[in-house]
Amino acid sequence: HHVINVGIGGNRLLTDGIGQKALDRFDRDVLSQSGVTHTIILIGTNDIGLSSLPGAAPVTVDQLTAGMQRLIDNARVHGVKVLLGTVTPFKGSGYWSDENEATRQALNRWIRGRQSIQGVVDFDVALRDRKNPIMFNPKFDSGDHLHPSDAGYAAMAEAVDVRELQP
Repeated sequence: HHVINVGIGGNRLLTDGIGQKALDRFDRDVLSQSGVTHTIILIGTNDIGLSSLPGAAPVTVDQLTAGMQRLIDNARVHGVKVLLGTVTPFKGSGYWSDENEATRQALNRWIRGRQSIQGVVDFDVALRDRKNPIMFNPKFDSGDHLHPSDAGYAAMAEAVDVRELQP
């Protein structure tokens, strides 16, 4: 069994930016891989955070969920099982606002409610501060309140239930 990471830092689901948007690269980067059986999809943070910059088009939960559903549907057509990851906290970063937090929470509710997928990896729960759940647990924060530390990445790996990755 092999794991291939085709994630791109700064990537978005709906908009090109650092790399081609996930909607346009998913078939090529994930589904066309030889022998692929499962995919873990974690995306949305940059769509939410960058949409609030001056001059940027705002992004809605409906747009994000429609985009994620397209990825799920494409995977299903190819017989690939999907695990969706919840979007991690980002209060304290330049991405954070009350509106962006509401979008993140709504997106995570949608992800957690998916019955048609293999499973949900709750990265939000794995990394959040128990006392202030809209922020990273300090031991998992790289310092920018947006990216995990090495310990945070380890906690993310532990959040994956390997039983859900069985054929």
